Amino acid sequence: MFGLGAGDDLLSQFDIYKKRIPNTCIPIGRDAGGNLVCLNLSKDRYGFVYFWDHEEELNYEEGKITIDDLYLIAETFNGFLSSIERDDLKASKEGYNVKKVWVDPDFLKELENNSDK
Repeated sequence: MFGLGAGDDLLSQFDIYKKRIPNTCIPIGRDAGGNLVCLNLSKDRYGFVYFWDHEEELNYEEGKITIDDLYLIAETFNGFLSSIERDDLKASKEGYNVKKVWVDPDFLKELENNSDK
């Protein structure tokens, strides 16, 4: 997840991706493969969280990707945070295609410490 005032802060990431993601979005995080988690700021889908697959970017002209070309993760930021789970490689879910998810341990601790607030 991007922070404020660091090398990977929200403003610098927005500047890097502003012509590569829909203009209604701001990148809020990145996965290990270089894909983004984006927060939508448009009026009709305000607060929706989307997944931007950088591989899909090649299918569009610069600046032509729309919010409908991203994958919906959650309809609220709180819903997104609530969906984050600890990775348990021993457990498997039928029909679940994700093989592995990594969450920064410090970020996970922060979520766990703030979960009762």
